[in-house]
Amino acid sequence: MTARLLQRSDAPERLSVHYLYPNMEGLLRSINGCDPSVPAPLTKDHNSRDIYLNRAAFAVPASVRDCVKGAQPGLDSLVQKLAERCREKESS
Repeated sequence: MTARLLQRSDAPERLSVHYLYPNMEGLLRSINGCDPSVPAPLTKDHNSRDIYLNRAAFAVPASVRDCVKGAQPGLDSLVQKLAERCREKESS
């Protein structure tokens, strides 16, 4: 799949592909497994998911975020790539 994305890109040298395991529902399960205090949304309602993901990003201890990063290496690599890009922008 990654190879096909790179082939279709008009700037493959700038493309960075990061996968959720196995998908968005897997990310929600990972968050819930690391912090079961609030159950993940049961439906594919975007508003419910946004609220849940916002809470997971900003209202949980760092230990929970570290747990999710361990369960979702694609998400962790995306966060690292974004931080790298931000540092590059700041230094230029």
